[in-house]
Amino acid sequence: MSKKLFCKGLKNGFPISLIYFAVAFTFGIQAVKSRISVLWSTVISATDFSSTGQFAGVKMIELGESFFAVFITVLIINARYLLMGFSLSQMLPAKTSVFKRMVLSFFVTDELYALAYDNKQDFCVTYFLGMGIIAYLGWVSGTLLGALTDSFLPVRLQLALGIALYCMFIAIIIPPAKKNKNIFMAIFIASGLSCLLYAIPFFKKQLGFSIILSSCVASCICALVFPVETESETEKGVQNV
Repeated sequence: MSKKLFCKGLKNGFPISLIYFAVAFTFGIQAVKSRISVLWSTVISATDFSSTGQFAGVKMIELGESFFAVFITVLIINARYLLMGFSLSQMLPAKTSVFKRMVLSFFVTDELYALAYDNKQDFCVTYFLGMGIIAYLGWVSGTLLGALTDSFLPVRLQLALGIALYCMFIAIIIPPAKKNKNIFMAIFIASGLSCLLYAIPFFKKQLGFSIILSSCVASCICALVFPVETESETEKGVQNV
């Protein structure tokens, strides 16, 4: 059963891996243009696994910012993964070891989280590990090849590869939003609030805070307006009928 779910995770994560490869290819090009070596460009992708954080970090390095400033900025940008990790941890059996939870947390990204949440019936350690590994390989290999071939691609194609990640994320969240009004409202509120916060100078520079605040507010509003019934409440409703 575990092997079957792992293979299913690989299969479901393969399309994401292809998009990650394309976006990471662009990152590799950008990193080399920022005078970061091919080796260190690849190491960054292998240890961070975060598109927004990596692009921001490389840009700061190019501008001569201190490594402490880069560390704090990337930490803030990636802080949203804490929320996703908390959410996914609730879907794991209570007996799941801390080590396994730590391993899975490394592979948490926006797209993998959305895909895992949309496939709750299959979600488990082996399934998410399958998705995470194939996506991770696409990301790291894309960075390596992009760094090695930075001078061959025209600028327009590089820009097109850069927006591929956003197109894929939209394609992932639209189907469940069409099926569930709660998800649609959460996305609508979070997106609207994020746009409003972007007009504020502080949040414009600190995208991590903006994402976290938008997500928390949207989640709280939807939890109040569309509360999820507990098993006991559902049983009472059935008995009353």
